Amino acid sequence: MAAGRPARRVGASGLTHAGDLLFGHLVVPALLPLVRLPGRLAPGASRAWARPLDTATRPFDVIGYWGSPS
Repeated sequence: MAAGRPARRVGASGLTHAGDLLFGHLVVPALLPLVRLPGRLAPGASRAWARPLDTATRPFDVIGYWGSPS
């Protein structure tokens, strides 16, 4: 970088990052029962629970790819 030139900021601002942390702090406790439930089920029921989750992985990967900044 040339002398005297301001650095280019890349990425989210501090406020955006704080919002992400707050959102995660509110959402994760609500989703924890969905994660703990299969651990209490019988093995066959646990596999049946995992099947739709595995099926839903691909659309989430595509959406994540589309939403990525680069």
